[in-house]
Amino acid sequence: MSIASILIVDDQMPMRSILRALLTQAGYKVVAEASHGQKAIELNKQLKPDVICLDITMPGIDGIETLKKLKDDHPDVLVIMITGHSNRTDIEAAIEAGASGYIVKPIHAGKTIQTVERVLANRLEG
Repeated sequence: MSIASILIVDDQMPMRSILRALLTQAGYKVVAEASHGQKAIELNKQLKPDVICLDITMPGIDGIETLKKLKDDHPDVLVIMITGHSNRTDIEAAIEAGASGYIVKPIHAGKTIQTVERVLANRLEG
């Protein structure tokens, strides 16, 4: 099986760095990072990553709108939402828009990797 490619999208540089370190250490290939939704949409079209870790709260296009556009362009992409508040409405809206999973900040290394593994495993089973 090939190594999953991952795009990280978060408006906060420290969060992107933490995620990059965690995912790289777990053996995943982080192909790019974006600080806002529009850049994520462009990178998704160019790179077609397997997984996108996408923050819900961002300036400009928020994570839910970005998610809808990402799925329109690349329906097979797996999107894991990252949220600072485990607000049920946001999570339900994300799942409805096509998210495969979510991670609640502050991120926990083990749970983050488990979420990525579970999402990838579900894709292989489906």
